[in-house]
Amino acid sequence: MRMKELVERTGVPRTTIHHYQREGLLPPARKTAANTAVYGPEHEERVRLVTALRGEELGPFAIDAIRSILAMIDRGIEPDVAASLHSIPGTPADAAISRLIAEVLADDALRPTDLEPVVELVRELVRYEHALLGFATTGLEGREAVARRNRLYRALHALHTHLYARMIVHDEPA
Repeated sequence: MRMKELVERTGVPRTTIHHYQREGLLPPARKTAANTAVYGPEHEERVRLVTALRGEELGPFAIDAIRSILAMIDRGIEPDVAASLHSIPGTPADAAISRLIAEVLADDALRPTDLEPVVELVRELVRYEHALLGFATTGLEGREAVARRNRLYRALHALHTHLYARMIVHDEPA
């Protein structure tokens, strides 16, 4: 389809579509001549998605946020889940973790904002452990510092796993 048809199908003005292209939110169109391009169904779908992210349907998000959300979507995360995940501060864009968080949010019992205290607590733990690692490697250089830091990372990871497993309460049927 040509630009005119893309505009008609999406209801998005030509100038806005060009803006989305300049911002890298849309895949490049296939050029057929100097001033002519052909757009496919993927362009129409992407324009609708960006419109939803810009508006109230999934957003409103700024262009930089949309770029980040589109990257998650391109890695297989559903649009509504990607939009929710983006609103959780510090959420990694890793697809596997995103799917796990999506499962937690899927039943609508929790909102992304409900996870913010968890993110802040983990952030504080990481800050403390970073200071601890700095203290533990004071005076060491090169390979020795890297080796100690790696040992401590592994030990802290094992400690987290152990403590979490010991502290969590399992509701098992009697």
